[in-house]
Amino acid sequence: MPRQPRPLLPILTLAAALAALAAAPARAGALVEIPGSAGSVGLWSLAGYRSDTGDFDHCAATLAYTGGEKLVLQALTDDRLAVVLSMPGVSHAPGQQFQARLMTEVGLPADGLAEALDSQHVSMTFRGIEDTVAFLSAGQTLRMLGVGMDAALATPDLGAAAALRDCARSQTAAP
Repeated sequence: MPRQPRPLLPILTLAAALAALAAAPARAGALVEIPGSAGSVGLWSLAGYRSDTGDFDHCAATLAYTGGEKLVLQALTDDRLAVVLSMPGVSHAPGQQFQARLMTEVGLPADGLAEALDSQHVSMTFRGIEDTVAFLSAGQTLRMLGVGMDAALATPDLGAAAALRDCARSQTAAP
């Protein structure tokens, strides 16, 4: 049975802030939440982030699970979407790379390179936010194989992926 997300908004908000900061690749400056960008879709917490220089960095949607697992989706500035996972008791060397497979319970899996962003977070990044949103939205569970985190995670309310895409569009649209 897939692990279920926690229905606690305060935990999700905290998880969003911590996961977005911890799951983001190392940067020269700090990330700052974009005022007015925070929100939620179902059990997901969403927010947009800028670098300390004011440039848009990414939008993140975070889902925390009852077993301590975290799933973060990040819409990046160059039409890429990162799927970031964290599981208790699983750690990696920062920068460690894996041949990984991301899959839902329907359709074909997506194979590619995943990387440990730090000791707790592994990220797999895809080009094409629209196609990645469609892929993720096809199922109700998500698995990332090949990174030592084999668990089926329930992914309810994947309208969050579309909201994430819209957040990134709104931040990168020309004035």
